[in-house]
Amino acid sequence: MSKTSRLQQPLVLAVALIAALGCGSLAAQNAKEDQYARLVALQAQVESLKGQSTPESQQALVEAQTEFNQISASMGGDRPCAAGDQPAEGSVSRTAPPSPTGCAPTLANFTNATPVAIPTGPAVVTSTISVSGAQTYLWDVDVTTFITHTFAADLDITIQSPAGTVVTLTTDNGAGNDNVFNGTVWDDSANPLGQVPYTSNNGMVTDHAYVNLTPASPLVPEEALAAFVGEDPNGDWTITISDDLAGDGGSLDSWSLDLTTFAAAPIQSPVQTFTQATPVNVPTGPAVVSSTLAVSGLTAPMCKVMVRTNVTHTFAADLDITLTSPNGTVVTLTTDNGAGNDNVFAGTVWDDEANPLGQVPYTTNNGMATDHAYVNLTLASPLVAEESLGLSWVRTAMATGRSRSVTIWLVTAVI
Repeated sequence: MSKTSRLQQPLVLAVALIAALGCGSLAAQNAKEDQYARLVALQAQVESLKGQSTPESQQALVEAQTEFNQISASMGGDRPCAAGDQPAEGSVSRTAPPSPTGCAPTLANFTNATPVAIPTGPAVVTSTISVSGAQTYLWDVDVTTFITHTFAADLDITIQSPAGTVVTLTTDNGAGNDNVFNGTVWDDSANPLGQVPYTSNNGMVTDHAYVNLTPASPLVPEEALAAFVGEDPNGDWTITISDDLAGDGGSLDSWSLDLTTFAAAPIQSPVQTFTQATPVNVPTGPAVVSSTLAVSGLTAPMCKVMVRTNVTHTFAADLDITLTSPNGTVVTLTTDNGAGNDNVFAGTVWDDEANPLGQVPYTTNNGMATDHAYVNLTLASPLVAEESLGLSWVRTAMATGRSRSVTIWLVTAVI
C-alpha cells in the first residue's frame, strides 16, 4: 500500500449542554399510547426541574425520573423520540469504507423474501439468510429491512452473523408510528455530518424524527455493523425481531444483506495511542466546548478506532458527545443517555465490538450506550457508541462538568 496518504490532521473534542425535547403528545387511542404520552410529559418535567435547587423541586425531580423509568421499563424500554422536521425524500446510496491498496473488494447481495408474521407481543420471530461463495474477509455489511408494524417502538431487532456476533439495529425507536422500517437501509455510513447541538438527527435510528407511514432510510443502527468486520461471512445470518409489548403486530416481508469482502485480510499496523489530557471546563448549558487531539504519522485507511473519555458530569443525560475526523466526518458517541447519574462516562472506552452477545429480548443491555443500566457514580465501560467508530474519528459533546482527558487508539491498514 502506498504510504503517501498520511493522517496528520487534528482530532476535535467538543462538549455542550442542551435541553432534551419530547415528541409531543400522542393521541390517547389506547392504554399504550396513553403511557407513551405520559413518558413525553415526564421527560419535559425532568428537563424543567433539573436546573432548580429547592428541596421541593429536587424531590419532584426524583419522583418524575422514577415514574419515567418505571413506565419505560413496563413498555420494554421505550423512551420518547426526538422532535424535528419530516425527513427529506430521496434516493438511498450504499457506501462502504475505502479499501486498502492491494485489497480488491467484491460486492454481493443476499435476500430472503419469505414473509414472517410478527404477532402481537410479547413475541420473538426470526428469519435466516444463507450466504455462500463470498470471499472470506468481511469488510462492510449493510442491511435492508421491509417490515410493516403498527407501533414501531415495540420492535427490538438484531442481526447475528455466522460467527455468532450480534448487532442491534434498533430497540424501542420510532414511537407509535407505522411502517417506518419498511424499506430501511441500515448503514454505518448513513449519517456523516450529524454534529451537536441538535434535537433530532435524521440519519440516526435513535434520534430520527419519525413520521407515520414514512420509511426512515438510510439509518445508522443502534450498534455498529462494523462489529462484523474481519469475520468470514459464509454461513447462516439471522435477523431476530422481538415485539416487546401487546396490542400491535406486523410482518417481516423481506430483508437483505449487501456484503463487501476481500479474499484475504489486510495487513494492519500496530495499535497506536494518542491522548489529550488538558482539562476543559464545561459550563452549565446550553453550551458547547471542544478539545483537539493531533494525530500524525499514520497511513490511511483506518481499520479500527477506539476512544476513551474521562468526562465528569452531574447529569449524564445532558451530554451529547460526538467525535469528528480530520476529513469532517462526525460520529455520535452518546446523546441523552445515563439519566440523572453522575460521572458514568469518566473513563468509558467506546468500542464497536464492546457488546458481541446482546441478543433480544432484553430491557437493558450493558454493552450499549443506549440500553445500559446506568448506576450513579459508577463507570459505564466498555460501550458501543450510538454511531459506528468504524466510519471515522474526532470528538464533540454536550454536557455540564469537566472533560478531563480523551484517549484514542488507532489501527491502520498497511498492505
